[in-house]
Amino acid sequence: MSSAGTVGARLEPPEPGLTRDEMVARAVALRPRLIADQEATERRTYYSREMHEAFLAAGFYHLYVPRRYGGYEFDVLSYVRVVQEIARGCVSTAWCLGLAMNHALMVGSWWPQEAQDAIFAGGGDHGVLAAAIRLASPRKVVVTLAAVQRVGETATLLAGQGYRADGVQLQASRLAPLPGRNHRLAAQNPVFVLWGQR
Repeated sequence: MSSAGTVGARLEPPEPGLTRDEMVARAVALRPRLIADQEATERRTYYSREMHEAFLAAGFYHLYVPRRYGGYEFDVLSYVRVVQEIARGCVSTAWCLGLAMNHALMVGSWWPQEAQDAIFAGGGDHGVLAAAIRLASPRKVVVTLAAVQRVGETATLLAGQGYRADGVQLQASRLAPLPGRNHRLAAQNPVFVLWGQR
């Protein structure tokens, strides 16, 4: 996955001396919390924000990220051991975490250098979208955003790449229990969907 002369050549992992065994030990240490949160995770269908923060602190999302971009660039066995230990606490959480962690392996192994620079060193900003458009040159592009502040700049980027841009805000609600066996619809965070066509 490594090569010299890239945008992220000077980036360091969050903990440069972290070993594979230390990362696996962090997964083992999370087991009691994972077990305690299993029922809520199943109801929610994804792991909690608190567990996400614990995964960030443990370095799990950096496991496959190439070292030149500030990741650990650990091997497949390291990944399997971490996911296996998480699964001993909650299989659903392990499935979701494993999918999230694995994207870096695919990008670092099979995507061209320009795309890797945009994704890993670009921090997920508009460099990622611009690189994807340059590489694939699609007739249609669909972008989902969680922050309304990114809508204007994304529409401008699409227009600058020759797309006619349009979009919608999607808002969902979930049932929330009230006293007396009643329920109400509780709004969830909106998602903004933009699309462009050439």
